[in-house]
Amino acid sequence: MRGTPRASFARLMTAKSTSKPKDRLDVRLSDENFVVWLPRDADYFIENWKSWERGDSEQKLFEFITDESGGKDVFFDIGAWIGAVSLLASRKFRQVFCFEADPVSVGDLTQNLAMNKITNVTLVPKFVGKTPGVQKLYSIHSGNNSGSSMFHTDGMTSWDIPVVVLGDFIAETLSADEKLVLKMDIEGAEYGILPGLAPLFASGRVRKMCLSLHPTLLAKSVSGQSLIQKLKRRGLLLKNTFAALWATRHFTRKLDANGVLVTPFDILWEILTKGSSSEQRRELYLFDPM
Repeated sequence: MRGTPRASFARLMTAKSTSKPKDRLDVRLSDENFVVWLPRDADYFIENWKSWERGDSEQKLFEFITDESGGKDVFFDIGAWIGAVSLLASRKFRQVFCFEADPVSVGDLTQNLAMNKITNVTLVPKFVGKTPGVQKLYSIHSGNNSGSSMFHTDGMTSWDIPVVVLGDFIAETLSADEKLVLKMDIEGAEYGILPGLAPLFASGRVRKMCLSLHPTLLAKSVSGQSLIQKLKRRGLLLKNTFAALWATRHFTRKLDANGVLVTPFDILWEILTKGSSSEQRRELYLFDPM
């Protein structure tokens, strides 16, 4: 889930009255009603919830959850933030596992699940990574702004987060015949873990998947504006995007955020010629595993 930038609310927050804001908000996501917790910066969170409610953002994702739900399937919300996707998925799927690494977000996500008396969602407060251990996670602010990432090394806050390996978690937690639907939005960490998930995708257990790619975050790992550094960045993006798309090759149909059929060549060509992929091709919907 991507949140609206905080900076855009500076004037709005200044103009607000000094009366104490409500600590909860009634929202409707897709065709389901929820009550959600309003933490610090209430205006920021109100605007995000209302944006999702109106369909101004994440409409395609909510349609994906509603349209592709299956009564017996298990849903994985990887990068849950404050839980909008997990809340909706809890009404559409038998069981939901949500993964969130930002410890501030985890607190608010826990509140939202509790306030709605959700019993079929398991929260995993860990970083989804490639190997077991600990991962440094950074926030450009103090956490819980939907943008905490391993690549924000210049951020003002950081934490050491235990790592969960997704393939191992699935093997240890679910039976081999259970079908999965995945949503993955983990702020650049997807490039590291997708190649290792290729056997899972090849097995056909993942029926469908919403995948968000973050080329601008990955590009932060190569700093500088010299020609050599720009070429290194482009090469890094090409290499990692190719590896990510190759891992998902078993999904025979890929749609972008506008619902348009797209091929891996389309995305790689954009990176080669423009230095990055277009915004609508950073959110992919993968269907029809072989």
